[in-house]
Amino acid sequence: MTTTAATLAPAENLRSLTGLRFFAAIMVVLYHVSRYIPPSLGFDAVFGLGYVGVTFFFVLSGFILTWTYRPGDTPRAFYGRRFARVWPLHVLLTMAALIFLVVASRPQNPFGLALAIPLLQAWAPPGDLHYAYNGVSWTLSCEAFFYAMFPALILVVLSNRNMKRWIAGLVGAMILFVILVLAIAGTASDLAGVTSEQLTGFALYVFPGFRIGEFVLGMMLAAFLRSGWSPKLSVLGTAAAVAAAYIVLLVFAAAFFDSPFDVPMGVIDLVMMPFLAALIVAAAVRDTRKGGGVLTHPALVALGQWSFALYIVHELVIRVADQFIRVDNAGGEWARALGCVVLSIGLAAALFRLVERPLERGLRHRLGSRASVAH
Repeated sequence: MTTTAATLAPAENLRSLTGLRFFAAIMVVLYHVSRYIPPSLGFDAVFGLGYVGVTFFFVLSGFILTWTYRPGDTPRAFYGRRFARVWPLHVLLTMAALIFLVVASRPQNPFGLALAIPLLQAWAPPGDLHYAYNGVSWTLSCEAFFYAMFPALILVVLSNRNMKRWIAGLVGAMILFVILVLAIAGTASDLAGVTSEQLTGFALYVFPGFRIGEFVLGMMLAAFLRSGWSPKLSVLGTAAAVAAAYIVLLVFAAAFFDSPFDVPMGVIDLVMMPFLAALIVAAAVRDTRKGGGVLTHPALVALGQWSFALYIVHELVIRVADQFIRVDNAGGEWARALGCVVLSIGLAAALFRLVERPLERGLRHRLGSRASVAH
């Protein structure tokens, strides 16, 4: 595939995408908050599907890495940059989670820790392993797998001549996998000695072998843009479509399930994936053509830059608050929830400035990478 200079802007110039990262992260934060607020308050009715923010990040990850790829980049240099980007903050928050478990006298699983540190936990089907310690880090385990595959995948993706057909094939394969898992969940769960919900939860939500489809979709869309494709998509219009699809899914969950938490996560993610992917493309095209807009406001860009730290710290904040701050009324629940969100954002800002960015720069320097600190 050919590359057009018009579509290749440095990652740091994709300010609309950076702003969108905050909205994806805050949806995940509010989803986790909703897991701790009593259902009678109705918080889950709005944010019970907020985990779709993870799909946004997986698609975005493949998109940005492909967008910024340059021929001649070696796997060693790429792996070094990814290690510097993800691992330091991950280890810090895993150790913080370990301290919390000790102080709170919670059960610990040494095997879970042994899997979590090298980011292998998402391959373990039991929930007490793939969600061990800092639970949200299972997504980093998936990302580690994506990164491991990227140097080979990029050669395949950039060599494709019929990207529309490949995208259709990828989405079709993901749909078939979801249908197959749902069809055999009952029988397979009996054989495995787990509930069908646990089986589908792992296979369609945590399993890196399935979630890599979202990453590859992002890669393909970026490659399509690199080849000269320039769709006429409005950021506002695609954002409205994302919101509408989300609301429809909430209505569906309310009509057919006792709670949004009962809907198979993989189904929700799969339905939302094309809408979120379209939003990513629309924002990237806008940044390339003219930039500007609400999403590029300095405050939103800063919040987007903090999004990784926000994502990695927020669940631990919520768990600590739930453990040590007791409330017995609706007002207290709302105050605790708001406090968790505000504190998580504040900690994210501090972690970004004092830990994430300095360590990333230092590690990149020691590993010999001259690449700018970006996504």
